[in-house]
Parts: sequence; structure tokens; C-alpha cells
Amino acid sequence: MDMQREQLMYMLVLRQIEEQSRLARAALARLEASVAGAKEADPNTVILDWLAAELMALHRSESDPEHAGTRLLKHAIALCSVLKR
Repeated sequence: MDMQREQLMYMLVLRQIEEQSRLARAALARLEASVAGAKEADPNTVILDWLAAELMALHRSESDPEHAGTRLLKHAIALCSVLKR
């Protein structure tokens, strides 16, 4: 695992611990699994694909009581900025 991917995994674990929204924590766990499984893919692409899928699922459910969509967007931006360092 390269340094960038290790940093991303570390940040994902921290964000899951800090996140209060049950829906957002579950979504971050799915992102963690996606990053671990997509060894050859660019981490930024994995994050964007994950975000698109999660937002689409929230849109289909037409229910977002915990404002998870906004939280996920903020997490995606923060995680992508970690990768730029």
C-alpha cells in the first residue's frame, strides 16, 4: 500500500470515529472497503465514485434525516485534500 493510500485509510478511520451520524459512519465504512479493494485505482477516483453512489442512494431513498449527504460531501472534500499533500 503506498503512502497516499495509507494516509487515506488513516483519515477514514479517524473520520468514522468522530462522525456522529449513523448514516455517514456507514458510508465511510463502505468507502474504506472500496479503497482497500481498489488497489490499482487512483484514490481520488475511488472517493468520487463512492460519493456519487452514496448521494444517488440518498436521493433514491428521498430521506436524509441526519443530513448525511452534506456530511459526505464535506468528508470527500477533506479526504481529497489530504491526498494532495
